[in-house]
Amino acid sequence: AQARVIADRLSRDHTVRRLSRVTAPGLTTVDPEDEASLARAFDGATAVVFTAPIDYRPGVREAYAERIVAAAGHAGVG
Repeated sequence: AQARVIADRLSRDHTVRRLSRVTAPGLTTVDPEDEASLARAFDGATAVVFTAPIDYRPGVREAYAERIVAAAGHAGVG
């Protein structure tokens, strides 16, 4: 729900590519465990907005964030 609100607001002024771990209409499915998958999804993007999954296991959200940052760097996101 949080990501949807952010994407809806940003889409008023920007082109938004919506990514998800699950397949759904209007979303691009990515494997958040696979940095290359994320980098392909970020190709051509000028920014990435990340909302952490609800997962309270130690280190899980941090690992997601680290992969997002690395993949954005590989994709040349500014």
